[in-house]
Amino acid sequence: MDTPVLEYTWFEEKYNDVYCPAEDTFLLIDALEKDLKVINSIEPLLAVEIGCGSGIVSIALSKALSHKQMMFLGTDVNENAVELTAKCAAKNNVCNLETVVTNLVDGLNEHFLKFVDLVVFNPPYVVTSNEEVTAGGFITRSWAGGQNGRLVIDQFIRKAVPRFSSPNCLIYLVVIQENLPDEIGCEMKRYGFHYANVVLERRCKNERLKVLRFSKHRLD
Repeated sequence: MDTPVLEYTWFEEKYNDVYCPAEDTFLLIDALEKDLKVINSIEPLLAVEIGCGSGIVSIALSKALSHKQMMFLGTDVNENAVELTAKCAAKNNVCNLETVVTNLVDGLNEHFLKFVDLVVFNPPYVVTSNEEVTAGGFITRSWAGGQNGRLVIDQFIRKAVPRFSSPNCLIYLVVIQENLPDEIGCEMKRYGFHYANVVLERRCKNERLKVLRFSKHRLD
C-alpha cells in the first residue's frame, strides 16, 4: 500500500498534541497490506479505526481498497486528531473517511456498529503506571498503557468488542509482548472472536511490536 502524503510540519504547529506516525503506525499499515487478500475475502463495507490520530492508516487502507464501495470511520478522544485526520484525508483525495470525537466507540449507534466488518486499533500499549494514563495530556495518553500496557486495551475488549456483531468482522490490534498477547486472545474469545494469528511483527528498539488479527469466524 502506498504511504499517504503527510505534512510533518503540522505536528509542530496546531497538531502538536496528536500522535505522529511512528514505527507502530507503519507496521500496522504493512500488516494490513500483507493481509489484503484476507480483508478482500470478507467483502468489507464499513471499517472503523479507533484512535485514528493522523488518520494515515485508514487513508492507506481506503486507497488500497478504492475499488470497493466502503465507508471508513475514524474515532479519537482528541478533537485535534479528528480534525487532522479529515485534513490528511482531503490532502490524499480520500472522500469516504468520516470522523467523530469519542472514546473507543462510545455513543455510536448499535445499528451502525452491527454492520462494522473491519476494526483497526493501534492502542496505547506502553507499560506505565495507571496514574500516568489518567493524568497525562493527549500525547501521553496516545502511548501510555498502564499496568502491563493493558488499561485501554482491556477497556476496548470489554466495552467495544462485544458491540461488533457482524459475522465476518475482522479486528487488527497492535500489541507488544508485555501486553500478554495470549491472554488478550483468551479475552477476545470470550466475546466470540478467534485469535487467528500474528500477521506481522517487528523489533523496534527494545520493543517487539506485533499486529494481531482476530476474526468472528475461523479463516482457512
